[in-house]
Amino acid sequence: MYKILNHRLHYQNDQVEYFLTPNRTKNFVLKPEGIILHDTAGRLDGNTSVNWFMNPSAKASAHLIIHRDGKVTQLAPFNTKTWHAGRSNLNGRPGVNSFSIGIEIVNPGKLTTLGNGRYRSWFGETYKDSEFLISEKTTPEHGSGGWMNYTEEQLLAIESISIALFDQYNLKWVWPHWKVSPGRKKDTNPLFPLENIQSKLMGRNEDTNNTVTLLANTNQRRWPSYNDNIIQVIPKGEEVELIRSGWFQNDADTAEWYLVSYNNHEGWIFATLAYLN
Repeated sequence: MYKILNHRLHYQNDQVEYFLTPNRTKNFVLKPEGIILHDTAGRLDGNTSVNWFMNPSAKASAHLIIHRDGKVTQLAPFNTKTWHAGRSNLNGRPGVNSFSIGIEIVNPGKLTTLGNGRYRSWFGETYKDSEFLISEKTTPEHGSGGWMNYTEEQLLAIESISIALFDQYNLKWVWPHWKVSPGRKKDTNPLFPLENIQSKLMGRNEDTNNTVTLLANTNQRRWPSYNDNIIQVIPKGEEVELIRSGWFQNDADTAEWYLVSYNNHEGWIFATLAYLN
């Protein structure tokens, strides 16, 4: 669906909408190692964000903008350093702009609850939850607020584009802005299916035909997370097909998970609850 030619994104052989932002670091050859996901925290008309990132006074930019209808705008080649993460640090490495691709998702960001299913953005726009699927949620990273769901078209575009980027540049990770700028940034919002995206990207080249045997009754999950996403319980002693494995972070813990097939369902199990045959 998506492919990359000369560091530019193409969809079905046509280059996506492209503008070259002035907000980039010239004479710097970016060698990306991963992806940082952002919310535009602006109006739902994605062209507003495109115009802002094309404005030199913004002093901010990203490689891609994903519009609400799934349309994609590219603002710089993928080997160009853009200014998306700001003051940031990943696992002790500062300046995440220097080793990451920035993707902005059109979303208004944190919303203030007005009551009667109405919410207001920081820029004064009012939205109804019945129209935009807004939910209230509280997390340690985001605090409390109303949050607008991402569209199916956006999520499909992000997944497909990320797969193309992972394959082209041998990327290793994808994280939201709040991960690399904790306390300073809250995007992506808590409704973004981060664990699901990560599970589809990380460890994609680790396919194997091995099997594992369960050491205890084990929850098989839709993605590698302790959250409420259980598909079924696999009984102790069952031998199941191992599709691939990967290391994933849940809160402060990093652990290995197995993607396994059982009773015609694919899902993730905690690796310590099984042994390789």
